[in-house]
Amino acid sequence: MLSSVYMPAWAWCYLVFCVLLFAVGATADKLRSRNHLISSALSLFCICLCVTGFFNENIQNLFGYSIIPLVCMGIFWEFTRAVRETKLAEEELENEGDLSEKERSILLTLAIGFNGIVVVPGYVAGILLSFRIIGLM
Repeated sequence: MLSSVYMPAWAWCYLVFCVLLFAVGATADKLRSRNHLISSALSLFCICLCVTGFFNENIQNLFGYSIIPLVCMGIFWEFTRAVRETKLAEEELENEGDLSEKERSILLTLAIGFNGIVVVPGYVAGILLSFRIIGLM
């Protein structure tokens, strides 16, 4: 099955990077709850499904219209998690007395930007795939 999944090399690299990042995050974060871990795994599944479905019509046909609610739930999960974790990061950075306000702002912006670079491409593929399924593309 894996040999029949055709994607550009950059898409494979993106998916491998996402899976590795999830694995590192799952093992490194001791405070992560079981629900949070399961939700993150479902978000990773959604990203992988969207990217592979974008390039492979067989996967798109296999999941059909169920891709649309998956994408919506995944985007909702990522948005709410990003808001929550941004607040936590701000609180954590407040405890770092040796950082200036500008340095805190830069670190927070870098963290938000990195999260966006990792998550957004998968969900953009999902949105485009959803439009394709509906027939708008």
